[in-house]
Amino acid sequence: MPLNMLNDGVTANRLVLNYGDIDEVGEKKQLGALKDITNYEPELREKIAYLFRLGYNKIVLTTDHGFVLTGLLDEADKEPRPNGNVQKLEERYVLTEEPLKASSLIEKAGRYFNSNYQYYAKTDKPFKTTGRYGYSHGGFTPQECIIPAYELNIETNNMALGVMISNKKELKAVTGNYFTVKLLAEGCESDLFCNERKVKLLLYAGTKRVSGNQIYSMKPGETVHVEFEMTKGIDKVVLVDMETSVQIDSCSIIKSASRDLDDLL
Repeated sequence: MPLNMLNDGVTANRLVLNYGDIDEVGEKKQLGALKDITNYEPELREKIAYLFRLGYNKIVLTTDHGFVLTGLLDEADKEPRPNGNVQKLEERYVLTEEPLKASSLIEKAGRYFNSNYQYYAKTDKPFKTTGRYGYSHGGFTPQECIIPAYELNIETNNMALGVMISNKKELKAVTGNYFTVKLLAEGCESDLFCNERKVKLLLYAGTKRVSGNQIYSMKPGETVHVEFEMTKGIDKVVLVDMETSVQIDSCSIIKSASRDLDDLL
């Protein structure tokens, strides 16, 4: 999903988040893209902290190839078209059916886009193609070949009392106009380290939060039953820690197609 669609109601065990296309920004805005790029780091830092707050404890940050911002390139800043029978010419590569004679480019034999040979520049300069652009896509240069990957982890000594939604099966087949969320705290009363935890139940209709201001204090072995009205659109309940807002548990809420037996009496 797009990174800007991330919200408190997201409860997936794993997420793949897409954060725009820096190439597209560079192509459309040219040097004006610098302002956007400057904002990327603080925005990503904010989203990473947000993901940790949602309860995710490992984040892998990666990207595709980068580019070198050079200012608007003129023709002298580009690799010339190689001599020979060129089948296809792109910024990053040249394709031919026959090998080029006396070429200073990197040659790779093999079928690719109906061609027999691929050629790449040894510099960060793009080949001469139509259009002006303010960045270069070179051949076998670090920004093209090395893909960064950062793994971020949060380590905590989680001594908090475990609390869970204990009636998930019932919540996936709700009949009538009301439903009950049952909370169960783990452990026993003799557990001195986890003697209490304050939690909230958040109800969502899609990505919109419709309820969640009530706080419940849970003690080891305790159960709490909370009744809600089945208003239109409610499809998820999320249990969060009151102090940290970290998600503890969640469950889909599905209205059953069966008629409520209470309505028949």
